[in-house]
Amino acid sequence: MQDLFAQSAFHLQNGPDDRGGHDEYTNPMGDVIEVRSSLLPDGRTVWLLSEATERKRIEDRLEEIRRVEALGKVTGEVAHDFGNILSTISGNLHLLETSNASDAPFRLGRIRTAVDLGVSLTERLVAFARKQHLEPERVDLGSLVEGMQDLLDIALPENVALHLDVGKDPLHVSLDPGQLESALLNVCMNAAQAMPDAGNIWITLTSQDGHAVLSIKDDGTGMSEETRRHAFEPFYTARPNGEGTGLGLSMVYGFVTQSGGTIEICSAVGQGTTIAIRFPIMATPRIAKPEIPFAGTAIVVDDSSETAAALKVTLATLGYDTLVATNFSDAQKTIETTPDITLLVSDLNLDHGHSGVQLIHATLDRDPLAFAILISSRLPAQDPVNEKFRSRFAMLAKPVDKSDLVHAVTDARR
Repeated sequence: MQDLFAQSAFHLQNGPDDRGGHDEYTNPMGDVIEVRSSLLPDGRTVWLLSEATERKRIEDRLEEIRRVEALGKVTGEVAHDFGNILSTISGNLHLLETSNASDAPFRLGRIRTAVDLGVSLTERLVAFARKQHLEPERVDLGSLVEGMQDLLDIALPENVALHLDVGKDPLHVSLDPGQLESALLNVCMNAAQAMPDAGNIWITLTSQDGHAVLSIKDDGTGMSEETRRHAFEPFYTARPNGEGTGLGLSMVYGFVTQSGGTIEICSAVGQGTTIAIRFPIMATPRIAKPEIPFAGTAIVVDDSSETAAALKVTLATLGYDTLVATNFSDAQKTIETTPDITLLVSDLNLDHGHSGVQLIHATLDRDPLAFAILISSRLPAQDPVNEKFRSRFAMLAKPVDKSDLVHAVTDARR
């Protein structure tokens, strides 16, 4: 059976540590097959293959609905918090008008504190919404985490022991190092607060399926299933008496997902908590090549208007006349009505289950001189295009670095 899958377009997605009782295979079009196997006493095996594409899409839709519900909660909480901030500012401004000059510094200090609280709240919400300004760079994740050991030793209580294992091999990823340090500190402090007496925190770094996996495990009180499901929601806190803002893990979630990674929580009451953060591993940097003139028409397809706009600016600086589409239908029309396309840059997963691979095949088949680049935070393990197109095709991981984009196009033009 494994040989049959190896010959198909489907590739294993979950790793050997997953315990869902099945393996999950996907193809570049987004189709999903779940595979279970049971060994019989005579040595033979029974295989059960389930086509799970539609169920996965329904689950994604339900998750989207839950996020909308969470947004409603956020709106109410934000209105309440900012109402308090504005009341403090308004009240002290009124008192400034009626009090004597000696009270002015005190009133101004109260106003300044309220403004700082509003700024901090805004920054946390921006982080959760994955719209914060990040400055990603190529970093060795192991060295970065190892360099934080002194800070973590100081920040954690004396009754919490820290154990660090980042391995020997460098794992390079693209992220904002300052934000990662903040996220790791946040997770470790949360873990420490889940230990009423004494305990341990283990931080390990491994590689798995092309990703760097940063795992933070503790032997604290653990989470109930209800708490685990809501842990990443802003303003949600399981601490007694309403302690904490409930924005810590939501900020970590926002940073990780905005950086092209994923974050998962595995926890049970009385059994501690493990938080696994995954980032795509960057390829070994290529030797710099001289830039050559670029020209012609480029089309960028991405359902994120911010990503599409950023790519358009990059391609424009290279000399391309760049068009943008943010959904599959518009992209299809743009490709059909645009003669002599030089370059197509498309996201893998588009709206309504469509794939950028469809657009790439159509473009490369119609325009024999065109080149296409597939971008995604989760790229296929193998080239998803036909053999005849592979010399005019490349894949780049999100977020797309300008130098990688230049190298990909430069290699194609040589």
